[in-house]
Amino acid sequence: MNEVNLEVTTIDNAKIQTKAIKLNQSKEVNELIAALCKAQGEFKPVKKDSSAHGAYSFNWASLSSIENSTKDALVKNGICSYFITEPDPRSDNKIIITYMLRKNNQFLSASLPLIHENSKSDNQAMGKAISYNRRYLKYMLLDLAADDNDIDNSQEQVKQPAYNQYKNG
Repeated sequence: MNEVNLEVTTIDNAKIQTKAIKLNQSKEVNELIAALCKAQGEFKPVKKDSSAHGAYSFNWASLSSIENSTKDALVKNGICSYFITEPDPRSDNKIIITYMLRKNNQFLSASLPLIHENSKSDNQAMGKAISYNRRYLKYMLLDLAADDNDIDNSQEQVKQPAYNQYKNG
């Protein structure tokens, strides 16, 4: 298994937060990558179907929008995704791990710490943190990127990877 550690800095509610992302993969990923490339060429546009208004106003694609746009192509190409939570060995928090798997046991995974502001017993805050991190990790593992320069805001969508042009190859 190969492992890579990254740090990502985000601004959330005017607070700067740095999160450590851990990427893992099986020893071999050639068949998974080939299937993932084909699946990405078949993804439907991911619609930004949610919005937030407050100190910052922005639109984003919900987890269900990502699932609706990608799941059929992933399944057709023999890829499944799932997530688990487990204790973080470096803190009192938990981490969430999202996997992309192929039937031959090849996998890619990414994990993030589950950080939320409320007490650890607050299930709603934990649920929000899980949903946010699942969405964030799927964006990353599936190489989805938000289109921030959309001319027609009523048609906001997430752009698909540039190699969609190779979907028939």
